[in-house]
Amino acid sequence: MILHPKVLIIAAEDSRAEQIEALFKGSDYQAFVAPDVLSAMALLKTEEIDLALLDSHADGLSVTDAVRILKCLQHTVIMPVMCLLPEDATPALRADVLDAGGDDCVLGTIDATELQARVRKLLSIRILHQDFLHGKTQLEGALSRESQLLRQLRSDNRQLRKQSITDGLTSLYNHQYLMEWLRTEFKIARRYGHPISFAMADLDHFKQINDQYGHPFGDFILKEVAVIAKMSARESDLVARYGGEEFAMVLPRTDHDMARVFAERFHEAVGRRTFQNATNKATLSVSIGLATYPHHAEITSPEMLVYLADQALLQAKASGRDGIIAWHDLDVEQRAMIRRRLSGAPGAHGAVAGSADPPT
Repeated sequence: MILHPKVLIIAAEDSRAEQIEALFKGSDYQAFVAPDVLSAMALLKTEEIDLALLDSHADGLSVTDAVRILKCLQHTVIMPVMCLLPEDATPALRADVLDAGGDDCVLGTIDATELQARVRKLLSIRILHQDFLHGKTQLEGALSRESQLLRQLRSDNRQLRKQSITDGLTSLYNHQYLMEWLRTEFKIARRYGHPISFAMADLDHFKQINDQYGHPFGDFILKEVAVIAKMSARESDLVARYGGEEFAMVLPRTDHDMARVFAERFHEAVGRRTFQNATNKATLSVSIGLATYPHHAEITSPEMLVYLADQALLQAKASGRDGIIAWHDLDVEQRAMIRRRLSGAPGAHGAVAGSADPPT
């Protein structure tokens, strides 16, 4: 409900304006008078008018043009426009007024009771429009808040997802995501006949680094090696921290020769690097084990690919460290022994956890 509605009377003659204004005498309406549309435009800049009464003889403009101008001044809440037309106004004129945006037409002599009833009807439309705009504003605010919450939720989910698959120290992928990704790539390789290689790398004598320089410097080295590993890999490869001082690389569409090229690049980059921070300086080497599907017939699963690369790494460590050994580099007797061990260990083909950790 609008308290003390403001009605704008647009009439060229003072007597006509007074006559119309008198129709609201004794009511709670506030009447404002303008002699023409131009004056009404000026008044509308300072007053929030609830309804306009346009006399057909307001000024030199046609009543339809005057209606169009008044309607153009409505930016947010509608302001109903009622036109006061002469008794002999033709149906065509009344239609033109309504088509121009007029909300109602009153012909001839005006009755105060009828006029106020018509005004109340038009004001109810204005109230409905105000309620609509208020509801629309509230809805837009709620949608905006919901959108912000949704964006925050998505951001939090992305962050949680990143944290769940990322190693906190090196920012490489963790062991869980490594295995998920490897299983997917292995399926693709087996389906389309592509080669896939797996590299397992272990920093030599890393425990001595921690013992001599402290774990903070050891963490510094791990982060530096992570950067070297990523720079040595291709964009299509996945580099992960396998655990401790071990790193793993999944190399899709990579045969055993290409895998060795990668391993040599990584091995050389680590070996020639001097790891130095503000207080300590050290060099170290890395041992790397490789396995390739389908080059090695024993590999029937992604877990077996990891296991054989791990066995190759163990041999690299046992052979003096600071080297690269692929599964097929092991002699026939060594491979046969490992096969026998596998055949006597139920579930070994499906569980990498059964493989021994290489010595540091």
